Amino acid sequence: SREAIIRKLNRELNLASELGAKYVVFHVSEITIPQSYHRRFAYTDEEVIDASCDLINMLMEDREPSYELLMENRWWPGLSYQRPDMVKRLLEGVGYEKKGLMLDTGHLMNCNPGLRTQEEAVKYIFRILKMQEDILPCIRGVHLNASLSGEYVEEIRGKEPVLAETYWDRWCQVFAHVFQMDQHQAFYDPGMRQLIQYIAPEYLTHELISRDLDELGRMIDRQQNVIRSR
Repeated sequence: SREAIIRKLNRELNLASELGAKYVVFHVSEITIPQSYHRRFAYTDEEVIDASCDLINMLMEDREPSYELLMENRWWPGLSYQRPDMVKRLLEGVGYEKKGLMLDTGHLMNCNPGLRTQEEAVKYIFRILKMQEDILPCIRGVHLNASLSGEYVEEIRGKEPVLAETYWDRWCQVFAHVFQMDQHQAFYDPGMRQLIQYIAPEYLTHELISRDLDELGRMIDRQQNVIRSR
């Protein structure tokens, strides 16, 4: 229910305060399980952003601004960075003083299923950001990863999924499906270093998916080596 969602988010925000978190992240997006397959969405960017602003303002109304609230992009209706007017609508609609943006590079890549190489992805991200350079100071954090899942997305586009009967079985089913789209692989193209310098985020998170800690360490090293290269 609506009340259950609000209770859950309030608990998480209270915990963030207790832990002394520097920032919290809110994904500005709305999707149902079937829509994640066929992409016939029920709501527009405007509707998702306005509803998110209402929810955020209600949650943050009586809170001290002890941490930053960073709003993250997805590749579904809401914040995707595809429309500069929607980014401004979001920033203007949220009243919390310490608001900002979180840019997930993999999620932005997922907006363009035509991408096939990381070099293409770097150029694409630059193009999207240069359309709205005025928001760069608002991009406080970056979730750094790569996702080139266009072939999978094009394969399933428009197909009706055969879903399990119970909600939790469907949830497990869609979990695997989402991570075929949202791959969280190492971002190692040399152009990525210039991209990070261009954004100049306060927070940089290596948000990666690995099979074990050794593989995760190698993936982090690969990204770090690009950032530190000269």
